[in-house]
Amino acid sequence: MRVLIEELTSKVYLTPFTALSALMYHVLISKGIQVAGFCDKNARLHGESYENCMILDSCEIAKDNAEKVVIVCAYYTQIIPKLRQLGINRFITLDQVLTKNHVITSLNMIDKKRICELAPKQMLRLNHINHEIRKFILPEVALKKSSLVLSNVEFPITEKCTLRCGHCSNLVQYYKTPRHIEVEQVCSDFISLTKIVDFIRLLKIIGGEPFLHPELSKFLSFFSEYKENYGSFQLTTNGTVVPDDITMLMLKEADVYVQISNYCGLSVNCSKLVHKLDEFEIAYQLWDNIVWRDVMRIVDKNGIHDAHRVFCECTMPCNTVKNGRFYHCPFLAQGETLQVFPYDEKNHVVLDSVCKKEDIKSYIESDEYHPGCRYCSGYSKHNMIVPTAWQVREPIEYTRLG
Repeated sequence: MRVLIEELTSKVYLTPFTALSALMYHVLISKGIQVAGFCDKNARLHGESYENCMILDSCEIAKDNAEKVVIVCAYYTQIIPKLRQLGINRFITLDQVLTKNHVITSLNMIDKKRICELAPKQMLRLNHINHEIRKFILPEVALKKSSLVLSNVEFPITEKCTLRCGHCSNLVQYYKTPRHIEVEQVCSDFISLTKIVDFIRLLKIIGGEPFLHPELSKFLSFFSEYKENYGSFQLTTNGTVVPDDITMLMLKEADVYVQISNYCGLSVNCSKLVHKLDEFEIAYQLWDNIVWRDVMRIVDKNGIHDAHRVFCECTMPCNTVKNGRFYHCPFLAQGETLQVFPYDEKNHVVLDSVCKKEDIKSYIESDEYHPGCRYCSGYSKHNMIVPTAWQVREPIEYTRLG
């Protein structure tokens, strides 16, 4: 439900401290609404200020007995339960208040230098903040109580890659005969999904290496026709391939922002790609110094206890759609394709004519591990750090059980 800023008569706090909450601060100030403070779990920020507005610990806000409302600007599923635990029950989310008109009037007011001083990691978001904002400007249909909004969905368009990273979370290292996914299949899957869900905050094209797909331009043209169904559109690449000018024009037309994983000596064309993206004025995000962990590796069947632990600790944030099915993560999607584990309908939701919102909601919100989790090494901070983009010469062997 849309909330008008003029209706905010209580004390207002913003959480967490990000580029988006800074934007919301300027939106509120421009409307004559005073902001009582920011709150963030990062102790390093406590006592600091942005535009003379203090950054506090959420416990301090809980102690404020005055009538208050907290605007949650990101990480809803993590932050809202914690606010409730502290007894803070009046909160609204960024997408309930933010509109395109607010962005137009307030975007240039952001003090980027100060944000980067306080939170250097926010530089990545500031560099493509227009794309970041689009995730939170929802159409009216997506604001209904019955709506289904997905934070992100990945569509793998190829299993082929220029690299063979031994710890690739898309399991490319296990494919002996990788293939390109048919354009018709991906387009059909997307249309099926949009008939069920109301909005996708972030739509991703991934691989393998997406720039290897000979029909990439068809994907870009197709998704361009459905911009009302998603907020931001991202393509992920490893910086080894520089697309031709026609593809670059298509990227610009589709308003894609390109996420480049820079693996130093392996991303041999990273500089050339960045130069060309600048030339065509295409937004991009350059990820350097990436820390890799031993995650989502195929393992011998976990026991029930370990499978439950793998599921509960998992921080893999990527819903994946492949071959007409919706998966919680790429391991389940690619693992089913590779026949890593026996087929089980509990690993996915079939996007057919009888699929309903409730089917996807219950699948996403379930606290039961998926059968495929029993074959995954997990994805969490507890996984061991490994060399970034370590290469294997041959596909890694595994036992097929599907």
